[in-house]
Amino acid sequence: MKHRQTTQSFAAAMLLTTMVANAADTLEQILDETTQIATKTKLNVDYVPSVVSVLRGSDMRALGVQKVSDALSLIPGVQVFINQFGQPTTVFRGYRNPNADKSDKVKILIDGVAVGSEVSGSSSFVMDLPIELIDRIEVLRGPSSTVYGTGAFYGAVNIITKSANNELFVGGGSWYSKKIGGVFSTTKNGISYLADGYYQGGQRKLYLDSTYVDGPATFPRERRTNEAFDDFGAGFTIKNENLAWSTRVKKSWQGNYYGLEERLEPTEDTGQTNQLFTTEISYNKPLVSGVLSGKFGIKDYAYRLNEAPRPKYWIEARASGSGLVGMHEDATVEIKYAETTYYAEATHRFNKFLDNELSVGAGIATTALRQSSFHSSVEDFVFTNMATLDMTKDITHEPMFDVPQNNYYIKDGTHRTTGSFFIDNIYKLSEGTDIIVGARIDKHDDMDMQYNARVGVATRWFDDSSVITKLIASTGSRAPTLIEKYAVTHYNEWAAGPASLKQEQLRSLDAMLIYRPNGTHRLSFNGYYSELSNVIDMENDPYTPIGFTNYPKRFSKGVELEYTFTPNLAHKLSLNASFNKTTYYSTDSFNTQSMPDISPIMYKAWYIYAPTNYLSFGIKHLHYSSTTQNQDERRIDTTIPANVTTDININWQLAPKTEIAFAINNIQNNTIRMPSYYYTNYLYKNGVSFNDGTVREGRNFFLTLRKSF
Repeated sequence: MKHRQTTQSFAAAMLLTTMVANAADTLEQILDETTQIATKTKLNVDYVPSVVSVLRGSDMRALGVQKVSDALSLIPGVQVFINQFGQPTTVFRGYRNPNADKSDKVKILIDGVAVGSEVSGSSSFVMDLPIELIDRIEVLRGPSSTVYGTGAFYGAVNIITKSANNELFVGGGSWYSKKIGGVFSTTKNGISYLADGYYQGGQRKLYLDSTYVDGPATFPRERRTNEAFDDFGAGFTIKNENLAWSTRVKKSWQGNYYGLEERLEPTEDTGQTNQLFTTEISYNKPLVSGVLSGKFGIKDYAYRLNEAPRPKYWIEARASGSGLVGMHEDATVEIKYAETTYYAEATHRFNKFLDNELSVGAGIATTALRQSSFHSSVEDFVFTNMATLDMTKDITHEPMFDVPQNNYYIKDGTHRTTGSFFIDNIYKLSEGTDIIVGARIDKHDDMDMQYNARVGVATRWFDDSSVITKLIASTGSRAPTLIEKYAVTHYNEWAAGPASLKQEQLRSLDAMLIYRPNGTHRLSFNGYYSELSNVIDMENDPYTPIGFTNYPKRFSKGVELEYTFTPNLAHKLSLNASFNKTTYYSTDSFNTQSMPDISPIMYKAWYIYAPTNYLSFGIKHLHYSSTTQNQDERRIDTTIPANVTTDININWQLAPKTEIAFAINNIQNNTIRMPSYYYTNYLYKNGVSFNDGTVREGRNFFLTLRKSF
């Protein structure tokens, strides 16, 4: 008996030792996770002279995160919200253009392939990718143009999909939401085949308060938003050691939420369609001097908007004042544009020499419109009845009615070709100090030369590298998008793009301190200051022909704090806070105010507890401070109160390789309100009118079943 007990104790000790060793290995992998988003060479996240965050897909699923935009909202200094038109808005460090609803100035890549629209500058249409497809998300905060060129102005995000999994997933929840899809991979004769696909949809509709200002008794439908959507996508990759070919398609349709002007549209038969296709071939050729990498790709994107911003009862009620006497139909707008981009790039990564890791590259890209149209029932009515209308009134005396009618959204024949040259070098000054120097030149055929540069140093202190300091100075340039530069004037704030528009320029300085005494604790502090000049924004007055133009400087400064605690595989805690002050020069009143619609203070926390290999609990908490209203539109001081939400998620392994996850979002059932532009939805309490944003959601849930094989 004693011998048996000794044997059992020895076996238990060996098992415990193995578990501890495995845990240590896993924690070390987490601690030393590498990234390639900040350079052309893989480096440790903490060692790279850039401000980089990595979100692991496994953590996001344990927290109940459903899509990419929800994951990004956990990053310090990043605010993600849905605007009144239903488009995800991603804001880095307080910078955004309140008047322009398109360009987000953050470069989004999927597996290294840029997916943003060259026409609008936006990548919001990929923010709803299901988290089940994602292995990890790498986020680079600050100007990233030296690596990624135009578009990576405030930051860059690389969404890396799974590459070695076979899994099916299906789920559903509130508002009849559902999703289904899978990830598949196999390897034969040294060739890897990867595929993923999904469908998701929902019928979300939120009812408005009876005091909604644009919803009188004659409103032709139920007073509720139209947030229904359908989205599907698929990706396929074939690769061997040196050659890879990847293709991705995505198409989505969604309703117009509160509508572009934050008015419920009189019909639900309106919405937006986004369609994306990318294909890229890449090749790595080992040379005596290093590795030569090349890629060639095609990106095709199409967008369609169908909206009814003004119902006919509103037009009839104001007909005499607006000059639209006789127009007895809804004001409708349809916009279509489609673009095709061809690009090629070559990079030579030299072998390490004299403590330098040098990369040099060049590229060329050309974008052409294959469709561009604008139709408006108001314009059709005015131009048809111009002889009988009073052209001194309201809408009818807008500048666009002084020229012949046209149906272009962007000037016909618009195209852009860009050549680029870049250099990136990492120099090991000493055993604990790395210096990065990068520069990039981009030349558009319709713009002046763009120059981008950065210098960064990262120093590891003490023998255990428990203290790391970083200092990064960077500059970035951004050419105006094709909409900003070549949009055609149309009625009611569809602004023109002047050919004289200059490129934006950004200068930024980051100072970062990281303390990681062991694999359990990691504390980081980052302070930043940036200056944006030649700001491209839109003067939103329909009675002037200005449209997009360059405005004076805007400034952003703040701090980002982050702490992670990972004592073992059963516990993982992350806390972060950010404090930001961004000044905004009004495009209308010409006053300086805090950046509207942005929370200057954000607190975020998440915790994963896995008591066994079969069960885990995840909880995340987000606190966005109150926001200031855009004074351009109402010129009154109104704020949207702080948004506070807590979400919980339970993952339970029902059977081997079979998992069920149940997420409850906003367990407090708080009314979440998001900032908007027009602030049309006024409420009345005790005879006083006020506005506190658009209602987003209350408590909701989602159930997901995942099966690996």
